[in-house]
Amino acid sequence: MKNIQQLTRVCAFWLPVAGGCAFIVLYLFAASMYPGGTRVDHHTQGYSHMSNYWCDLLDSVSYSGDINHGRPIAVLATVILPLSLVPLWLQVPLLFHAPSVARSIVRIAGPVAMVLSTLVFTPMHDFAINLAALFGLVAFATTIWGLARMKRAALVCIGLVPMLLGITNYIMWQTGSFLNVMPMVQKAAYGSMFIWIIAVSRTIRQT
Repeated sequence: MKNIQQLTRVCAFWLPVAGGCAFIVLYLFAASMYPGGTRVDHHTQGYSHMSNYWCDLLDSVSYSGDINHGRPIAVLATVILPLSLVPLWLQVPLLFHAPSVARSIVRIAGPVAMVLSTLVFTPMHDFAINLAALFGLVAFATTIWGLARMKRAALVCIGLVPMLLGITNYIMWQTGSFLNVMPMVQKAAYGSMFIWIIAVSRTIRQT
């Protein structure tokens, strides 16, 4: 039993980190194959990290009207990243003492949000994002609450950044406001989330 627990903790550390690294590599590869065009300007060349959304890489045809040959790579990255985070959500309640209900919420809502996130490249894109955002927010907020109760201030502060950026990005998408800066907010949310994942994974490994 002890060996199994040690193995799950190792997986909770290495899989999210490996998944995050794989996502970055695949993202850059897919971006290098993107023909061009943004929502605002269909005539730009290549992928703009400042102006293109992540989901642009998942389109079969780019805004420029050309075939997007990087789509399969982007789809692979979209599946790998959230699934690699499932062990993290199963193990993160180890970092805080909370009622069993709260622990169960994190261990259910977190993985559900991850699985739903893998569907964003399908025709269910909007439905998947809306439902994944709901479950993800519940899991994240519950985790932050649990970590705050244990006075893990560093993990709380680091975690609040991607959560607030994610909420901001979602509001922009839903309202259509400030869409010109949304790609930058989206990537800032991804970047800060990776930092939190590494911090949490490392703490789980040491627990």
